[in-house]
Amino acid sequence: MTAHPHEVPDEVAAAERELRQGLLRPARERLLAAMPALERGDAAIYRRAVNMLGAAHFELGELPEASAAFARAL
Repeated sequence: MTAHPHEVPDEVAAAERELRQGLLRPARERLLAAMPALERGDAAIYRRAVNMLGAAHFELGELPEASAAFARAL
């Protein structure tokens, strides 16, 4: 059985849960660590993860990093 092309990797799903729970720093770190692998994968999943990274940066008051992440997600 093959994976669905837009199946969300475990690390991205875990980071999304952390963001929803207000665990911003762990989510940010998880997403940053996953970025190299995500860059080589499904573009939609990569954009989703970068958007979540931007949200984490924004909520942590890291506005330049948030802006850069949101720009990359577009």
